[in-house]
Amino acid sequence: MISRINLNVFGYSAEFSINLGSGTIRITSPTSDTKWKPGETVQITWTSTGTITDVDIDIFKEDTLLYYTVDEYPDLGVVTWIIPSDIEQGTNWKVSITNSDNSAQSDTTDAFSIKNPDPNYLPLTIGIIVGAVGVAALGLVIRSRFKKRRSRDIVQKIGSESRDIPQHTLKKEREQSPSKPSIEKSIKFCMDCGHPNKKEVAFCEECGTKLPY
Repeated sequence: MISRINLNVFGYSAEFSINLGSGTIRITSPTSDTKWKPGETVQITWTSTGTITDVDIDIFKEDTLLYYTVDEYPDLGVVTWIIPSDIEQGTNWKVSITNSDNSAQSDTTDAFSIKNPDPNYLPLTIGIIVGAVGVAALGLVIRSRFKKRRSRDIVQKIGSESRDIPQHTLKKEREQSPSKPSIEKSIKFCMDCGHPNKKEVAFCEECGTKLPY
């Protein structure tokens, strides 16, 4: 205090503090379930009570302060942050908000993640499986057609060879081997699919086509 009569007469009081704002702070976003990505724009939100006017917002990775977002920011309950695209990715990020007038009044979030999502290999896996099935199916179709064509060629060849053999030769062979039936009489080849059938059947055992003989 200073005397108004004599300015050389003065004295000091004991130390004291003036708290302009007081109250509590609770951060509502981010939370432990938050998953932010590098390069995106996000909002940090909080609620407060009392007479808090300004807050300090800090961003940590583990316990290391990496981003000092703003100092003495108005206690509006929300601030926008553009996450750097080259930020160190991880699951141990935290946000702390403190009363600018009283550092003892603050709140810190649980750890949350800032990282790009893991790649999804499911579509690629499905594509590989579908492609493999398609190739296998194509191979079966080609094999089936080749088998039918080969059987048809065999039937035509047997028929051609039978026509070329003189009748007296066929008769002589039957006399020499009476117990051995000829191929034409013991087997019926289907002209549609080429399947060899028993002589007593009227329809192809493979495709059901009526046999011509």
